[in-house]
Amino acid sequence: PFVRFPKYFGILLALFSLWALKDLPNLSFSRNLESLLSVDAHQYQSYEKLKGLLDDQEVWVLTMETPDGLFTPQGITALHEVSERLASHEEVIDIKSLTHSVRPIRQGFSLEMVPMASIDQLEPKALQALKTYALSNPLMRQVMVSKNGKDALITLTLDHRKARKGASLDLRKLQQELAPWTAQGFVFRYLGLALAAEEMKRSLARDLRIMLPILSFWILGLLIWFKPNLRFLIYLCLQTLFTTSLGVLWFGQQEAGLSVETFLLLPIWAVIQWMALLHIVAACDEAGKEGAPHPIALGIQRIFVPSMLVCLTTMAGFLSLRSSDLRWVQEAGSMGCIGVWMIYLATFGPGLAWLSILYTPDSRQSPAEQCKALPLIPRLSLYLGIERRRILLALGFGSLIGLTGLGHWVIDIDIKAFLARHMETRKALEYFDSVYGGANLAQLTIDTGSAGGIQDRVFLERLWELTATINQHSEVTAAYSYPQIIAIMNEAWEGSEKGSLKLPESDFLLASFSSLLNAKGFPFMEALKDPEARETYLLIRTADQPTKDYVALIEQMKDLAHSSLPNHCLISAEDALDSIKMADARISRSIYDSMIGCAFMLFFLLATLWRSPWLAGTVVVTNGLFILVVIGSSTWLGIPINSLSCFLGAVAFGIAIDDGIHLTGYFRQLLKEQVPSQTAIKKAVQAKWRPMLFTSLLLAGTFLSTALIASIPVVQLFAWLGMACFLAGLAVNLWIVPALLSEWWGRQKKEST
Repeated sequence: PFVRFPKYFGILLALFSLWALKDLPNLSFSRNLESLLSVDAHQYQSYEKLKGLLDDQEVWVLTMETPDGLFTPQGITALHEVSERLASHEEVIDIKSLTHSVRPIRQGFSLEMVPMASIDQLEPKALQALKTYALSNPLMRQVMVSKNGKDALITLTLDHRKARKGASLDLRKLQQELAPWTAQGFVFRYLGLALAAEEMKRSLARDLRIMLPILSFWILGLLIWFKPNLRFLIYLCLQTLFTTSLGVLWFGQQEAGLSVETFLLLPIWAVIQWMALLHIVAACDEAGKEGAPHPIALGIQRIFVPSMLVCLTTMAGFLSLRSSDLRWVQEAGSMGCIGVWMIYLATFGPGLAWLSILYTPDSRQSPAEQCKALPLIPRLSLYLGIERRRILLALGFGSLIGLTGLGHWVIDIDIKAFLARHMETRKALEYFDSVYGGANLAQLTIDTGSAGGIQDRVFLERLWELTATINQHSEVTAAYSYPQIIAIMNEAWEGSEKGSLKLPESDFLLASFSSLLNAKGFPFMEALKDPEARETYLLIRTADQPTKDYVALIEQMKDLAHSSLPNHCLISAEDALDSIKMADARISRSIYDSMIGCAFMLFFLLATLWRSPWLAGTVVVTNGLFILVVIGSSTWLGIPINSLSCFLGAVAFGIAIDDGIHLTGYFRQLLKEQVPSQTAIKKAVQAKWRPMLFTSLLLAGTFLSTALIASIPVVQLFAWLGMACFLAGLAVNLWIVPALLSEWWGRQKKEST
């Protein structure tokens, strides 16, 4: 009906598109970063531990760098004023800083809690005593103050729902609130999931604003080169407008907004749309050159089955991502599949009305066709078909070099790679690593075997010595354990005398301090022991480092604990090590599972519809092999594999194979018309090389612009590898597949004779 009554449907489509696009300015990017944070096992483990302690609350961390040192009247006063200003916000449940925390001091025969730092005590002697206490206390040094004495941490605990909404306190308002102190020379840096999500949202929106016009000019230039026809360009623009309107309606129903994975899918969807349109136009032109009375109808009839097959294979590529262990990759696979279905539904449904109205197939032959001279690219393809055996042997040997890299992947996932270099959150993370010693927390669980076992003096002394030994390790920033809290209580009891930061010598005091800590419910208690006092947790803090080094360090600390603690203690580091090893294994498993799943689905579809396992195997194996070669070659280039590599492999496979399907499908059609096999290969290459070349250039150019414009490092890496995959796919489908078809059909002919 869309071809028979194009004018009526064309008007309806235009009105529908304008109505749907009115909601385009209301689309926004998602603020949820937890799915991306989960790919970094080091920091997600620390985040989960903190989240478990805070229940349904949000934590933001600010670090304040002072111009003249923290332990000065100006530094303490500024810290107090900043803390008071931040605490005045209604969503702030609690605030912790040097001026808004308490410490125990002895009052007669009892311990009382007093402010750790007070603006009423700013004389030099008091400040020096405060500095000595803060920098010698293991639970304060590099926790509340930096070891150089210039920086202080301010920890805000916010209501989870209000913090997620970000309605009254966000990064910009924080910067405005602290502007008076910034003018005095104080430097503030900010950490928090909500703050990072807000920055990510702005960064993605900025990238999209820059990318869209550049991509538009690139695509326009290629289309004019492909076919300099104004009506053709108008048709493509209207078709894209209609598909975009469908996307706006769909995304408008998503409450979470556009996520990072959606941002990665946008250029992929755009190019899939243009690829389908170019192949339709090329088929109509081919029918026009043959003198068909109704070239549009004949062109659509010829291209419909291959295009639907391409649609199914592309959807299969996205569906294979559902086998991944990473939740955000699974979601991206589902969204990609739905998007491809919408694109082909719009292109071969209502969009045909605009094709019938605006586009007139070109029945003229090009000068090269008139003089029977083939351009360089198809000539090279046919030459490779003649020298196919030597070429295939050389390419097979070369592909082995890339494939050997598959077993030596460098899997290293860093959450900073998901943050743009200009983002405040990334700068804060890097500064936190350099000044405070990092945010990675590994937990060693020590089971004493009985309730109250951690109160045993021998055990506490051994654990105290172990903690001190670990603190001396060059790669460890700090180690935290239960005996440190007991030692802090003892120091307060002895009036902060020199050498009093130790375990009490009296068993009575040891038992009294333990009872007092349990009664007061100190916040560190829950992080360092279980309620029954049977298990205690040794927390080891390190700076950010490669996964291999991090795992080796934790294994070393576990062995040290085994040799230092009593024999009856059971020590495990599963929480620290398993999550990291599982994260690495998930990346490898997801790549293999998605690629293998995609290959099986594509082979089954093609073999069933073409009724030829050999043809299906030719297209699937060659494309899949060279996609793996590109990803495997990243090993030799020193490019680490991350979660986006799982996303890339199957998607690139499902898209790159499209040109091979169009070429092989046209080849099969010519064989059915009793065209000799070698002539059929030549005609198929002649008919399909231009749309194959231009669609591949569209893909490569889109991913190249994404790599150059995107501010997020992993997106840049994703785009570079994607461009390499699609260029490899062009070479495979334009040169290798015809050579294999020549080899196979040559053998078939010999066998038949």
